[in-house]
Amino acid sequence: MRRLGNRLSELNPLNRAIVFGVAAVLALLIGGFGAFRVFGSGSVLGDVRLLEVPIGGLAEPDAALAIERAEDELLRTPILVDVDGRTTDVTGERLGGGVEP
Repeated sequence: MRRLGNRLSELNPLNRAIVFGVAAVLALLIGGFGAFRVFGSGSVLGDVRLLEVPIGGLAEPDAALAIERAEDELLRTPILVDVDGRTTDVTGERLGGGVEP
C-alpha cells in the first residue's frame, strides 16, 4: 500500500487543493464543536427533553430544577387502580414513591 503523501503528490494541483480544503473544513468543524463543548460546558446541548420537559440550552442548575419540578408533578399525578372490582386513585407520593438520583 502506498503512503498517503505519495498519493497526494500524484494529484494535480486543483484536486490537491480540494482535498486540503475539505480537510481544513472538517478540522474547523470538529475544532468548533470541541470549543463549543469546552466553553459551553455546564449547559445541556440542543433540543433535549426529559420527562417531556425541555432542558436543552439550560445551565446545569436550571435543568436540575426543571427536572425536579417535573418529578414532583409526576409523583402528585393520580393513577387509577382497580383491585377486585374496587377502583381508587392513588399517587406515587401517597405510596411513598420517589425518584432515585
